[in-house]
Formats: sequence, C-alpha cells, structure tokens
Amino acid sequence: MKILKTTLFAMAVVMCGGVQAQGLKDAYKDYFSVGVAVNMGNMNNEKHIDIIKTNYNSVTAENDMKPGSVQPNEGEWNWRNADAIANFCRENGIKLRGHCLVWHSQVGRWMFQDVDASGNSVQAAARRNSMRG
Repeated sequence: MKILKTTLFAMAVVMCGGVQAQGLKDAYKDYFSVGVAVNMGNMNNEKHIDIIKTNYNSVTAENDMKPGSVQPNEGEWNWRNADAIANFCRENGIKLRGHCLVWHSQVGRWMFQDVDASGNSVQAAARRNSMRG
C-alpha cells in the first residue's frame, strides 16, 4: 500500500507541473533514476508490478537481500526471493541495487556468536569466509 500511495502522490505532482501523464522514470529520465524498494509481496501483486514497470527504473530489494533472508543459518543459503527480484529486474531492464551487507537487525543469530554449532571457537577470518558463501 505504501508503494501505491507514494507513486500516486508523485504522479500527481508531475501531472500538476504540466507534464503529460507518463511514468516517473520517463518524466525524470534526463535528470536521475527513480527507484523503489520492493519485496516479494510486491512481486506477487500485478498492480504493484504494473506500477513498478511504469514508474521506476531502479529497484532495491527491501528485505529479501538482507542477511537474515539470504543466510538465516550458517551455511544455509536461500536465494529464492533475491533471485526472483533479480530476474524481474533483468527481464524488464530495471537496475537492481543490493540493500545492505550487514544490518543491525534481520541477520541470523549465528553471525554474532563466537562459536559454531558444534561449540568450537570461530576465528574472525573463518567468520568472514563463511559470509562469502
């Protein structure tokens, strides 16, 4: 709903400025990219997809590329949602930006432990290596 409200407001501003009705990305193509944060809820909603395709030329995966989604447990990788968003962007010529490498929340608890699942001490280099995948 937030994406819809933001888009409608921005479109109203553009239309009041005397610009023909067009997508935000087209109205500002000579100045900058227009982006939006998305999640799988948006990707599964045809109205949201239409709004994204019409108005945005840059996408940031809201939570689906955060560590807690991609690697919830050490060594357990889940790229399904991230890949779906990346494929959508690739198929529609939309730039994709990653959200973050480390976040204060939405990370697997294992990232803050000094021992692995077996109780063995984890060195900093080993921890960095495990995050590389």
